[in-house]
Amino acid sequence: MKKVSFLCKSTLFCLTLLLQVHLLLCLSENHFGDCVTRFCRNLSIRYPFHLHNEQKSYCGYPGFEVYCRNDGFVLFNISRNTYVIRNISYEREQFQVVNSVFSGDVVGGNGCLDSMKNLTFENNLIYYASNYDDVFAFPNCSGTVREEYRENRLECGEIAVYRNDSRVNYLKEKCGGVITVPYNDEGSSRGGRIIDKLGKGLMLNWTAYNCTDCLTSGGQCGFDDRNSQFNCYCPDRTHALHCVVPFSQTYKKKSGLILVATGSSFGAMVLIAFIIIIYAKQRRRNKKFSLLWTKGTMKNQNMEAFLKSYGSLAPKRYTYAEIRKMTNNFEDKLGEGGFGTVYKGKLPDNSRFVAVKKLNKLKGNGDDFINEVVSMGRTNHVNVVTLLGFCFEGNKRALIFEFFPNGSLEKFIFTAETDHSLTSETLFSIAVGIAKGLDYLHRGCNTRILHFDIKPHNILLDEELRPKISDFGLARLCPPNRKESLVSMSGARGTIGYIAPEVFCRNFGGVSHKSDVYSYGMMLLDMVCGRNNIVSEAKGSSEVYFPEWIYSQLEVEDELQNDIEVHGMIKDDEEKEVRRKMILVGLWCIQSYPSNRPPMNRVLEMLEGPLELLQVPPKPHLSSPPTSAFGSSTTPVFSTG
Repeated sequence: MKKVSFLCKSTLFCLTLLLQVHLLLCLSENHFGDCVTRFCRNLSIRYPFHLHNEQKSYCGYPGFEVYCRNDGFVLFNISRNTYVIRNISYEREQFQVVNSVFSGDVVGGNGCLDSMKNLTFENNLIYYASNYDDVFAFPNCSGTVREEYRENRLECGEIAVYRNDSRVNYLKEKCGGVITVPYNDEGSSRGGRIIDKLGKGLMLNWTAYNCTDCLTSGGQCGFDDRNSQFNCYCPDRTHALHCVVPFSQTYKKKSGLILVATGSSFGAMVLIAFIIIIYAKQRRRNKKFSLLWTKGTMKNQNMEAFLKSYGSLAPKRYTYAEIRKMTNNFEDKLGEGGFGTVYKGKLPDNSRFVAVKKLNKLKGNGDDFINEVVSMGRTNHVNVVTLLGFCFEGNKRALIFEFFPNGSLEKFIFTAETDHSLTSETLFSIAVGIAKGLDYLHRGCNTRILHFDIKPHNILLDEELRPKISDFGLARLCPPNRKESLVSMSGARGTIGYIAPEVFCRNFGGVSHKSDVYSYGMMLLDMVCGRNNIVSEAKGSSEVYFPEWIYSQLEVEDELQNDIEVHGMIKDDEEKEVRRKMILVGLWCIQSYPSNRPPMNRVLEMLEGPLELLQVPPKPHLSSPPTSAFGSSTTPVFSTG
């Protein structure tokens, strides 16, 4: 009886297992089928967009849902405004929209601005095309002003002028409130009615993971919001980048598997049951070996998948023997960090000097190392260090970078030596370059890269003192997705003094690209004032919170200038203006809550714009972060020296 009972249980187990396989195949098929291209009138809708009620949310990015009206017009919501999509170019990652206010009878627009909100892109997934400008609209002007500016009136009496119009300040005084309305500046004359220009629409770009490989291989692109990663939905199952088997071949295989699963006989079930019993016994003996083999296989598969996806564009792979020869058996040590040591070396062909980072501490199954190679392998920007190659040989791993004899930024700003001091003009140029590099990482790549360790030590300077962002050991790949591209983190990342509040205290908000903005702001203040000098001069206090010191000096401008003059920073009024601009931008960047910080593209605009437009930001509601958040040590969580 016991044997019969065991046999029945084994058979039921096999039936359940096969049913689950069948269900998984059906689910995979649904994912593939759910995300096929849909049409609304003559517009095709596919990734990164997804059509309401016709495509599942995983077929596109969060915030990219569009609506198809019965009359065939596609509606899209941006910052609480409804826009009509006129055209979509998936090749150029560009689409043309017109606010429903200016769409005329198409969607009931009447040209009135009373319900219109200023256009802002909260998630940095969407941004203006290069050829745009702004119109300032004043909806609450008096009858006298409306009569005076009759030629500038819109449909409902609002006054509209171009951004550079000399009458803007006058209208701001006379009218209550102003709405900024972007439009496409085609370089033509600014004659004609403004309302006609606004009705032509606006060209926008988006940033999304390129799904060409997935589509070419017969799959449908999608996005997993829970794991924040791109998916390629294929007829057989979900893949990371592209399908591995052509559509027709996969479909035949899948159909055959379903047929076998549903038509298996009872005798086959019994046979499978005994096979499972034998397999289970063998698995207990080999469990440890199997686990190690699986991890090693996955690790190599991940790296091989990366190399295959980049083809000839992938960084060069070196053997460990070549690395030893390159560094003369690791003779010339340049610095040491939390996860590795950096050595000076020379490429095998003696063409150039390089910096070789040899990893000493390995984390997990190698994903962090692969992540750093993938992160840097995706970048190509004048203000980001170039990855020249890597070594991935068992547990031996190394990265090969450009070598910069000037070293890192911290030796120029944390020293009183005259030989290492930089002018305000040079510091400002460095600050702008770093901002451009960060902006590129956040929205210039197909996959957003969050650095999580921006500080002077990780900014290298070339022969012409151009900055290069380096050290991606703590970086996270984050395909642009939800409102702030939030990422989940198991612990604090970065260096004390540069870590954003939300990284060590989730009460401030989610961790996102705004965390890099905070680190950049703290570094900007360091560049102007030299934190080490200030803290060393503080008396009567065991701890000085650097931003509080900055705010106190802004209130007493003369004291701030006198202090910095000691370090040879200020020579004339022009340099004083540059210094004040950097301070104000830095203070905006270190606002306690991520939502109050500007994105990096806005930081660039603030740096390159006039000082008069910058206001003193609110004082952050935060004191110096407790070192207990990172353990008892006060040393940086990660540094490469």
